[in-house]
Amino acid sequence: MKPLASLIPATILFHLVAAPYTKVEESFTIQATHDILVYGTPTRNINARFHAVYDHFTFPGAVPRSFVGPVMLAGISQPIVAIFGFQHAQMIVRGVLGMYNAAALLYYAHCVKRGLGTSAARWWTVMTVSQFHIMFYASRTLPNMFAFGLTTISSALLLPHPDQARKASRIRISISLLVFAAVIFRSEVALLLFTTAATLLATRQTTPRALLPGFIVSSLAALVLSAPLDSYFWQTPLWPELWAFAFNVLRGGASDWGTSPWHYYFTSALPRLLLNPSAPFLIASAALHPATARTARLLIAPSLAFVAIYSLQPHKEARFVFYAVPPLTAAAAQAAALTTARAAKSPLARLATAATTVAVLASAAAAAALLALSSLNYPGGEALSHVARVAALAPAPADAAAPAPAIHVDVLSCVTGVTLFGQNPAGRPVLLAPDAAALRFDKTEDRGAAGEARLLARLRLPPRRGPCRRGRRPVGDGRRRRGVRRRRGAQAWDQPCRGGCCAPSRPWARARRRQGPRRGCCAGGRQGRDGRVVGWPADGAEGVYPQEGQGWRCGCRDVVGAAVCGGPFGDTAPTWIGRHVSVTRRWVTKANRKQLPSGVSSCIVAVVPYDRSAPVVLKASHNGPA
Repeated sequence: MKPLASLIPATILFHLVAAPYTKVEESFTIQATHDILVYGTPTRNINARFHAVYDHFTFPGAVPRSFVGPVMLAGISQPIVAIFGFQHAQMIVRGVLGMYNAAALLYYAHCVKRGLGTSAARWWTVMTVSQFHIMFYASRTLPNMFAFGLTTISSALLLPHPDQARKASRIRISISLLVFAAVIFRSEVALLLFTTAATLLATRQTTPRALLPGFIVSSLAALVLSAPLDSYFWQTPLWPELWAFAFNVLRGGASDWGTSPWHYYFTSALPRLLLNPSAPFLIASAALHPATARTARLLIAPSLAFVAIYSLQPHKEARFVFYAVPPLTAAAAQAAALTTARAAKSPLARLATAATTVAVLASAAAAAALLALSSLNYPGGEALSHVARVAALAPAPADAAAPAPAIHVDVLSCVTGVTLFGQNPAGRPVLLAPDAAALRFDKTEDRGAAGEARLLARLRLPPRRGPCRRGRRPVGDGRRRRGVRRRRGAQAWDQPCRGGCCAPSRPWARARRRQGPRRGCCAGGRQGRDGRVVGWPADGAEGVYPQEGQGWRCGCRDVVGAAVCGGPFGDTAPTWIGRHVSVTRRWVTKANRKQLPSGVSSCIVAVVPYDRSAPVVLKASHNGPA
């Protein structure tokens, strides 16, 4: 592999390492892959076994999805996991998917080089690497990314090729790959299949008689692969993509997740996907210049027609049109190669080449910034990781028969990074052998106000309060604090700790005299002689115990993350992993609306910051079972 081409897999892996956790959209595939790796595929008592241990029966999602992708990921990942250990299984599974998409992109680059020239291939590679979304999502376990590899190879097969005798066979293979992607992974690829076939027919590159046999055979083959396999795993006769199409399109169920204006893909999604500010001008130039017009229009027409037709669907997401990015980038690369070739003869071409180079560097910088920000969007995964570290360092319980600590995971954590791989880093079949579990997880939902009040009561926290306004007296004992002033260089917690707390709209502003505390006194400050919180303890140090029965006072702060309860963390000592959140310097205000399991006697709450600072472990007093 040449150094420039190696940027594609290297960049995908870099994005994977920078953001190793997953979001709710990826949950089906990642959870299904875990279950296949850990529990295998049963041959006896199939229905009972699936309902007992497989996650998709407990959390089936809005529509059923195909198991073809998870089975392939598990099969390829299993020997690699056996070598490196199950604690790295999630990274390995995502890495396998990322390398699959990297291989598809490398093949596209190879076809660009062979059909459009070396210069165009180089421009296409650097433009692709500097695009954030494709590199970031290439390793994410979305059905779209399984389809993306197939559509990318399909598009590559339609690029110009020196051997014209093989053109008909390349077209048949291209159409067959689109059929497989549409039937098995994402039904919207059928639109791309339609626009591609229409373009081929309109330009007389093929005939209906040549396309129809391959279309029928590949459709039947895809159905034979998907329907029996998915019927087995879902334990009902099923073609998942037909079900998803009926729910999302015919019934309009996709609109429940939000709608966007008809022009969203053209005015928002595609500019963000291409990211390069010069891309629209390069694409237009390639389509209009006589030297590149014919080839560029064959690249642009199917992609833009697909996006235009798909814009009729009210629910829109950028990942739905990923398949259009490689061909559009190829058209832009073709125009960039043309200006580069003429740079030696024309000052205007030299200026255009320099502008394109600067645009690529700017898009690479923007992609790096987007990666840094996007890696902060997984508080659930961060919380679970920190809780696992606490559990690993906790002393063994005195009673060997004592149950494992019970972890209650809230909705925010579930949708921002908590996966079965993170819950079960040892890869043990914990649902078949509960005693083997190091931690027990509960995801019971209670979204009512009463459920939240019960949670906060169990955590020994006061109910939520609204944010305090500037100049308002502090809640609690009602006394005004005189002489409270933040010293230069003091932390944000330098304030009186007693009597509740407030969260002003500008928490970083310097507190004025005689206006009382300006920030909350959440668990964790070491109380000084004058009653002020003077900073966080070091990692693992004990915090100040509040008065008996008082618990930690967090005022208007809300709980975010995972609550860990009971077990070897101490019979009477709840533990708090509390950390400051933020890019905006404000606290997270998503309430944990879960009800903890009955009989809980001690808890850990992980509040994950966006600054990735080290966790602070504090101990609080406790008054017995909740």
